Amino acid sequence: MPTTDIQIIAILPEEIKSFGIGSRVYTPTTTHLIEETPTLFLNKMYKKRGKNKKEMDQIIKYTLQISKNMPYIIDTSHVFFGFKYRNAVYDRERRGFANVSFVEKIENSEIILTTGESIATLNTFDTLNTNKNNAKTMLYRQQLIASYDWAETLDQIRNTVMRETGPRLTEVRQSLLD
Repeated sequence: MPTTDIQIIAILPEEIKSFGIGSRVYTPTTTHLIEETPTLFLNKMYKKRGKNKKEMDQIIKYTLQISKNMPYIIDTSHVFFGFKYRNAVYDRERRGFANVSFVEKIENSEIILTTGESIATLNTFDTLNTNKNNAKTMLYRQQLIASYDWAETLDQIRNTVMRETGPRLTEVRQSLLD
């Protein structure tokens, strides 16, 4: 099963014989068939990162002022938005997810990925575009938080090193210039 260390492009529902609904997880090099629904797979990714879906939904609700079709924010390179997958077998579980980092553009009701593939959906262009823009906003927010934390940590390290290894002034002498 892929972890968040591997870049995940999309998670689509797929029927698994003698099991029911599973997930096809697409990465840049391979695909994996998992015996979990796409939503359950993303919720488990949340738990692996030590996050809580309800807390993240509150952050999204506060930031974007939305209450439906919320993106899944796993980390700085995994922000997924949902859509109705066109090729789903069951009506009940047709929700797929695309990583907004790999979405090149939206054309009509298709998601065009940077890898060249396209995903056919049942959503309208406006819905897909809104969901993509919301996910992109949260991706940039997550990257900003990570870079701010990184810069703050780097400043603390630099200040500590300067304090511990910096030159010590013991005496200041002044000489006259000729």
